[in-house]
Amino acid sequence: MSDSYSDAELSTLDLGALLADGITDADGSMRPELQGIGSTAAAIQLDNQFVTAAQVHEVASGNATGFVAPPLEMLVKAGLAAARDDADREVFTRWLGMVAAQLILRERSR
Repeated sequence: MSDSYSDAELSTLDLGALLADGITDADGSMRPELQGIGSTAAAIQLDNQFVTAAQVHEVASGNATGFVAPPLEMLVKAGLAAARDDADREVFTRWLGMVAAQLILRERSR
């Protein structure tokens, strides 16, 4: 892929594989691939599955009660499985916040 991606390209990015490569890099920072292409692809894929920013925010903040949309639940399970420790889980939670913010932008642009 090039440095510029279409929604169609990002809608097929394997987020599970991206997350499986780890949440953080050697210095404990969020991996750049997650921060950039990963968060954008996640927002597009969740948006395509009618998952809202509010739903992602609820999960990220730990306030989800009841039903969690299956695409979001699968993403969260993949992220938690990739987390090596509490620090990784914290970074993953911040990443979900980034995804929610991108979903807000997508929702407002309609």
